[in-house]
Amino acid sequence: MSRMRVGEWVAGAGAVALLVLMFFDWFSLSAADGRHVVLLAGSLTGWSSLGWLMDLLVAIAIFGGLALSYMTVKRASPAWPVGAAVLTWILGSLIFLVLLVRVTIAQPGPDAFVDVTLAGYLGLVAAALVPLGAFLSIRDERTDSAEARAYTPPPARSVPGT
Repeated sequence: MSRMRVGEWVAGAGAVALLVLMFFDWFSLSAADGRHVVLLAGSLTGWSSLGWLMDLLVAIAIFGGLALSYMTVKRASPAWPVGAAVLTWILGSLIFLVLLVRVTIAQPGPDAFVDVTLAGYLGLVAAALVPLGAFLSIRDERTDSAEARAYTPPPARSVPGT
């Protein structure tokens, strides 16, 4: 756990929060006069209302955030966490943009009757934390850590042929 930096904590917390928020209702149905209507035909949780493709993309983002944190803690070399951070940053950013469009513009059902709930907006924030944490992880060179301070560079060698 001592290897975890701010970026890994942010990505991991965003992934866990997104996973939990996907089980809450992201949308609510309301009548034209503002009264809320009870939906008897199904659920409006994140998993059931976003569509199967968006569910797959959200699962990839959640996996990326958790994998970044796990690989940082259990790494054998720095290549795995850096690779996970780059993939999580790129894919997480694209997935966040698609989720943003899906929640704010392309909502399930007629726009006049569908409202985004607080869980939907918090889900967008959590989805944004995953690529943000990956980006912070890439930016952090960690030159002030105990591992970096303990490193001593090898002695200088002479130029070959002199």
